[in-house]
Amino acid sequence: MGVQSVARCRPGDVATGGGYDTVGLVAPLNVIENKPIPTGPGAQSGPATGWVTHASVGVLGGGFRAYVMCDDL
Repeated sequence: MGVQSVARCRPGDVATGGGYDTVGLVAPLNVIENKPIPTGPGAQSGPATGWVTHASVGVLGGGFRAYVMCDDL
């Protein structure tokens, strides 16, 4: 089963880093993607404004959440 978690900066802030935390997982978490969210498409998109983590799990139970570290522009 595919699951996703998103964390966003406050308006006007940019993402300087991020990741994910797990809580009480009963099965291994297979992280597919763990990356910043750009402001637009392509390589010249501008600063990131959040963080997203995509994962798959075989059994539901426990969870994970993305987090983002932000700074003023």
